[in-house]
Amino acid sequence: MHPKDDLHIAILKYGREKTERGVMFDDLAEHVRKEGYDVSQARLIAYFGESYEPMDRDRRGGSYDDSAKEKCTLTIESTFRLIEYEEFRSAKGPDGGVRMGVAYEKVSQEKTAFH
Repeated sequence: MHPKDDLHIAILKYGREKTERGVMFDDLAEHVRKEGYDVSQARLIAYFGESYEPMDRDRRGGSYDDSAKEKCTLTIESTFRLIEYEEFRSAKGPDGGVRMGVAYEKVSQEKTAFH
């Protein structure tokens, strides 16, 4: 099986899907492996620690050991990273070029034609 998303993006998408209920580390690890990603425990812990924080605000700011056994949610930064990624992907045209660049080029050509 060949995963279609980068591992980090897949981890963020999983977190967004589970926003209301939260994510526990073990559930994320199981999901990632079922999706066919070959990732070490250490790397997964690093991604989890960077991308998630405890749902209980009073428990935020602790170590991985503190948050691994409780429900977590995406950090604000992680949520925005995923939004930016998806906006960039949606701006790409069928040929892989960025649509905004094509639109900008067309407007520039029109301005030149009128001057």
